Amino acid sequence: MSVNLIIRSQFQDIFYDDNRETSNYVSDDKLFIKFPAGEIQCVGGNWITCNKTTKFLMICNFRSSDDIIKLLMLYDSLKRVSASTPIDLLIPYFPAARQDRSVLTESFGLQVYANIIKTLKINSIVVDDPHSDVLAGMFPAGVLQIRKQVDLFMESNVSHWISPVTILVAPDNGAVKKIEEIYKQMKENIAKDIDLRIVYGTKTRNYQTGKIMSYSLPLLFDNISDVDKISIIVIDDIVDGGATFVEIGKEIERQMHANNVSANVRKILHTTHGIYSKGKDLLLEYYNTLSCTNDMSS
Repeated sequence: MSVNLIIRSQFQDIFYDDNRETSNYVSDDKLFIKFPAGEIQCVGGNWITCNKTTKFLMICNFRSSDDIIKLLMLYDSLKRVSASTPIDLLIPYFPAARQDRSVLTESFGLQVYANIIKTLKINSIVVDDPHSDVLAGMFPAGVLQIRKQVDLFMESNVSHWISPVTILVAPDNGAVKKIEEIYKQMKENIAKDIDLRIVYGTKTRNYQTGKIMSYSLPLLFDNISDVDKISIIVIDDIVDGGATFVEIGKEIERQMHANNVSANVRKILHTTHGIYSKGKDLLLEYYNTLSCTNDMSS
């Protein structure tokens, strides 16, 4: 379900507990219809109710460009029900997150979506781990709340993944700042007594075709006395087709064979947003665990 609604008390925080048994949760299939000519219409009807203490929370799990139209239609319906009722907006994955720069002859996708959303009178907007810092500068101060990757990661199953030696892998330069924040939080909270390390990957890409030409990691298993008690956690914000992570998996396996490392080394791929546009099967050939905060594959 891509665009959903929670009707709640004004006293509830925007970081809601999505308990559909106790919340007034209205799902996508109850809110919208699509006409034969392709137009989307919000038909919330009796599902949308409010009183003096009501607050609306729109949840937008964008799966296609249709969902921005759904968002606009739902917003219009809510304002017709009650023009004064506050509306919050939760967008786990902000659309066009990777189209975050202006290129001659190409649309500036992130700016386009931000401009559309800024036309709405939204009380507050929450976004999970945007791809870059560019998004934060597109909204007025105090409107946009960003849940950082480090906080989302620390809420995951990370305590179950660590071993006496745990290696965090930053896939490329774009992941360095965030993974160093994660390293600091782990060292202060759950990894005080283990050998926690970071390694930084390097890749070269053909930007015309998008194909990865080569990938390399520093030596993973240097100065480790017991190479059979290791966890390797690859961390990034988005997994889409997964080509980068397959190359990382191949490089980890190459180094394991070169160093006679046991096959039971735990390999985890954790991302904030899991698009998995080419499925998970190939990734599971290289990783024991695929983890993400926001699974967009369903």
